[in-house]
Amino acid sequence: MKILIFFLGIILFPFPAVAGEFVERDEGTYVVLDQNRAPTDMFYRLSIRNGKWVAEGKKPGENWANISCDSGCEYRVSTESEIQSYFPPDWIANSQISCIQNKAHAFCRYTANQDATYEGYVMIMLVTGHPIPVFVRRVPS
Repeated sequence: MKILIFFLGIILFPFPAVAGEFVERDEGTYVVLDQNRAPTDMFYRLSIRNGKWVAEGKKPGENWANISCDSGCEYRVSTESEIQSYFPPDWIANSQISCIQNKAHAFCRYTANQDATYEGYVMIMLVTGHPIPVFVRRVPS
């Protein structure tokens, strides 16, 4: 009987969901969006090299540059409490969110609970003392 109640509790009162860890499909090039969510001329590229996530940035007229932290500051999976501190409660309640992060920023994927086909990405800047979201959109390859 206790097991039945436990499983009913999980079904009826789910914990805040996480969208799963970042995987190879999250690799790609992303354009940074402005305040109106229109594309800018700045790009961000996320890839896996030697089993580690690497970030590169591209400003107008410049080449790609590594923007990952120095040694000892590699990306790691964000904890549930970190993710909850980056997003407002309605996002946590209505989305599945997964992030990787280093000391400077987090890179997050979110999927709407009501529409699993809706997926987006956001970078969370962490160097200002409070998280600042910067929306990005995947660029078709």
